[in-house]
Amino acid sequence: MDTGSDLIWTTCCPCDNCSIQTPMFDPLQSSTNKSQSCFASSCKELPQYGCTSDQRCCFIYSYVDESFIEGILATETLLFDDGAGTIKFTGI
Repeated sequence: MDTGSDLIWTTCCPCDNCSIQTPMFDPLQSSTNKSQSCFASSCKELPQYGCTSDQRCCFIYSYVDESFIEGILATETLLFDDGAGTIKFTGI
């Protein structure tokens, strides 16, 4: 999971030509993963975005070192254990 930019992202399957990550996140197995519409403000705020054939927000995000990521913009619920219990963040 990368948290060093405006986006929090992780490699998801299916992913061709990606670095190996175990376990690989499968958004189809998540009940809280929600793809964002290409008409959503969160999509339009990205520097490079477009629409898939089913109106999901696809994007390319470039970094200063000339590396980049590309994918489908989505939100997810993240759970963290702080030792005293579980902390839940929704819509991340």
